[in-house]
Amino acid sequence: MELGREKWHWFDKPSVGMCGDSRARFWTMTFVEEFLKHVEDRTAADLLSAVDVYGEYIYYLPLSRSACAFRPLKTMLPRLSGLKSILFRNPNVEQVSDILSVCPPLNCIAFSAFRLSKDDFMALDTLLMTMPACLCITEVQFLRRFFSADCQESFSRLISSRLSLSFEACDFSNDFDFCTSAEALQELRLSECDLTQKHVQHLLRVLNLNRLSLLQLFSNEIEDLSPLLEGLKHNTSLKTILLNDTIDIKDDFAGVSRSSCALRTLSLEHCRIHPSFLRSLCLNSSLNNLEFKSCSFPFADPTSELTQMMSRLSALRQLSLANALINVDQLVTMLANGNRSLAKLNLSRNQLSEKVASALAILIRKSRALMWLDVSLTGLKEPGITEIITAVEERVHYGRWEQLDAVFEYLNMNRNQLSESTASSLCIRMKPFVEQFFISPYTPDVPDMEAD
Repeated sequence: MELGREKWHWFDKPSVGMCGDSRARFWTMTFVEEFLKHVEDRTAADLLSAVDVYGEYIYYLPLSRSACAFRPLKTMLPRLSGLKSILFRNPNVEQVSDILSVCPPLNCIAFSAFRLSKDDFMALDTLLMTMPACLCITEVQFLRRFFSADCQESFSRLISSRLSLSFEACDFSNDFDFCTSAEALQELRLSECDLTQKHVQHLLRVLNLNRLSLLQLFSNEIEDLSPLLEGLKHNTSLKTILLNDTIDIKDDFAGVSRSSCALRTLSLEHCRIHPSFLRSLCLNSSLNNLEFKSCSFPFADPTSELTQMMSRLSALRQLSLANALINVDQLVTMLANGNRSLAKLNLSRNQLSEKVASALAILIRKSRALMWLDVSLTGLKEPGITEIITAVEERVHYGRWEQLDAVFEYLNMNRNQLSESTASSLCIRMKPFVEQFFISPYTPDVPDMEAD
């Protein structure tokens, strides 16, 4: 077995092309795939040699309980010089201790899918106190005894010095004071944790005690976020807000129109966006990343409001309207005619016409800033796809003529209206021009995949 040495890789199902210098992601995926295979057959010679060659590119490693028991693992880990993050899936405490003792310095440790008892946690407590500032806990079942007074005290001490905390699919339905002991916290992520209205006060206290730069609340059960949003209006440190809940976003949401607002990234998913919010957003001069994923716009002519907003957000560098379910023709035409600052544009899961394809081609030719484009699952046909691809080629050729590093970073055209043979030929054609290029015909039996 030899891990591929080419920068080009072809996946058969679904047919997706990937090319370029996305080495860290590619080698992490390849290594993990081969690693899990070797866990089963207990051979490691090829894998160890690959680690010596590609160890600097492998930055993330998920380890199941069986993988943790793989004997050569302790020999391999010190060779992974690029390793920054480990995810333990259903481990036992002894395995965690053994593996962390030989790891290179890590930025993040994550635990997933296991039952955390009081005894296990107390055994991990001392070890984790000296470990990285970022702690992620996913799908962990906190057993009843975990909520005893001494265990809560230990847990509070553990997270008091963390810079980043992430809880996903953990049950905080009781009144457990899960993170208000943190005093150095910069990032807090809470997803699918059954948070309810009573936890809003906990969150407000976290905001008041810490200078949070990132707050993520995904798929919880908080019906009214207004007390929290009111607290955000006075926050001067928060740079990133990520919300995924069916809530109304209106008026001066989180104080976005304030001159002291530090917000740089706002990601809203499954929210209801009202025009009053879009108008207040126009007053924000620092926002550079805006995402409306699967959001609804319950008012007449949302495209005009979005177009006006975009014309005023001069600092905006990244825009996502994935699955926005609106007509984006007018917006893309406006961008093509005037925007020169946008570096990343995601229009996936919208129905795009040939007119939009032509406008995107104009935008690519005119804007040297645009280096990332996702038009997957948009119903584009071969003429529109070819027009966009030709524009990328011309832009890159022109940049090279001017001795500029103009290679397009990312272009996703997956699952559109074209044949397998056309996808294959375009994949080869774009190899010199795009670092990461994805293209495939539409196949209804393949599940949708989010763009990274």
